[in-house]
Amino acid sequence: MVECCAVQRRIGAADPALSVGANMHLSSMGFMVEHWKRQWALGLPWTFELTEQPG
Repeated sequence: MVECCAVQRRIGAADPALSVGANMHLSSMGFMVEHWKRQWALGLPWTFELTEQPG
């Protein structure tokens, strides 16, 4: 993770837009990995499921 951030800093000096895009991708991948770990530990499917709301 630290290495990824160091690379993003160097990219940011040359192309700030690319650096921001890479940062957003890294963040969303981190969220997905954490979600998968929690779901896997509970024995649940790792996908996001849409369910109907009672009402």
